[in-house]
Amino acid sequence: MRLCGVLLIVALIAGVASAGLDTEDSVWMKRGDTNGDMVVDHSDPVFLQDFLFNGGPTPPCFDACDANDDGLVDNSDAIYLLNFFYQGGPMPPSPGPYSCGLDPTQDSLDCEVPSCPQ
Repeated sequence: MRLCGVLLIVALIAGVASAGLDTEDSVWMKRGDTNGDMVVDHSDPVFLQDFLFNGGPTPPCFDACDANDDGLVDNSDAIYLLNFFYQGGPMPPSPGPYSCGLDPTQDSLDCEVPSCPQ
């Protein structure tokens, strides 16, 4: 009986996780464009940290905020961008930051407002 309960919980968690996958393939973006101005520049990590730590404006496209493409929006994305701009770190993965495109990685992030026109 206990095993059935555990299996049910695992099935429910798997269902919720898979329901959150972003399968929308029509959202165009520039990875790293956190403020939605269609330019990836030094203002983007500042905008993201303002949102994360100071209650600043909500980013229009969470998928574009995921600069390191790990499926999360957190301070590591701002640090990734700062490393790219100031330390010669790796460029954010496709699509971007200099071209518009579709996110090739499925995740639970979405865009209220695409960061690129189609």
